Amino acid sequence: MCFKFVRVFILVNAFLSNYVNAQNLDQFGDPQYQPSLHLITNGNKSYYIGDIFQGNFFRSEQFCRQHGMNLVSISSSEENDFLKTVIVKQGKKSGDESDEFWTSGTKLPDSHKWIWFTTGRTIPYFNWLKGQPDSNKDYQCIQAKITNDVLQWSNKDCWEEYHFICETTRAVLEGTAINNDYSHLINARY
Repeated sequence: MCFKFVRVFILVNAFLSNYVNAQNLDQFGDPQYQPSLHLITNGNKSYYIGDIFQGNFFRSEQFCRQHGMNLVSISSSEENDFLKTVIVKQGKKSGDESDEFWTSGTKLPDSHKWIWFTTGRTIPYFNWLKGQPDSNKDYQCIQAKITNDVLQWSNKDCWEEYHFICETTRAVLEGTAINNDYSHLINARY
């Protein structure tokens, strides 16, 4: 079972990498003319709150990869609280259509264990909304939503469309700054 999971994980990541490289010019334009994304830094991570469009789980990850990032993997209550603060300061409120965001949390492909899609690691921290995760077998991806001024999680169908949160580490960002002229973003703080 573990071997099957690893094999599917590698295949999906390879597909996304190839798909992003082959299709991104048509979908997102020439990379050299990409607009700069406003990144918010906290510790060694930088985040992009993707609210310019809504996409399914896979398209959202594709957008993040196009910009040298991945969907967010929230590893602690402190990180969850930081993201909630950023989202609320950007004017998102409970009940808004724009307050729901994809994370990289999923239980694809085996439907049994929640993992971070971008790392393949088991999720050590959860902040489920009351009544979540839903037992619907089609709800295999984790979405974060502002509810009563708290960023809480629920599982959703991966093909539903939401906004998304991308992340990168400071080391990755600094490594791409020379190649992609993101140097003005490295010290951006919220």
